[in-house]
Amino acid sequence: MKLKYLIFLIILFFLTGCTATHPLYLTKDPAKAYVMDIKEFNQKMKKTHFTVVMNDGGRFPAYNVQLGADSTSFSAGNNSSQISVPTQDIHSFEDKNHILGGLQGIFLGTLGGFVVIGGTAYLIDPPSGPYDFAIAIYSIGGGIIGGAGGLIFGTIKGSTDVYEIKLSSEK
Repeated sequence: MKLKYLIFLIILFFLTGCTATHPLYLTKDPAKAYVMDIKEFNQKMKKTHFTVVMNDGGRFPAYNVQLGADSTSFSAGNNSSQISVPTQDIHSFEDKNHILGGLQGIFLGTLGGFVVIGGTAYLIDPPSGPYDFAIAIYSIGGGIIGGAGGLIFGTIKGSTDVYEIKLSSEK
């Protein structure tokens, strides 16, 4: 019975993702509800560096993004001049936050290490008496090791926010 709970927690841990998708609905009809509109996007992301993902699969770094309903302008890579492309050719903008990724990594790594190592220790060598602290020691060690690994992995990978362009059809 306890093995089922351990397996469930391990699967739950691996299904946890560190990516959030925010749809940007672009329409000229002000009566439609927006998840995030153009003005809010431009204000919120004024000084953020993005990766622009085009519909054809192309990806490149961009900054100074000015999203518009018809066209979007930005500076790409080391180029200081503004590039303008039709908004419908852009699939999404990706923003990586390495600090948030590190925080998520340390939390999930500590939790995962604590549960996996503690659960494994419990299954291999169940407690023999009321003062058997071996499982607690293994769990704490697993949490420390998992947290350190999660911090490194999360900081390198980062937490990714994806701002996906959703063009609304006008009728």
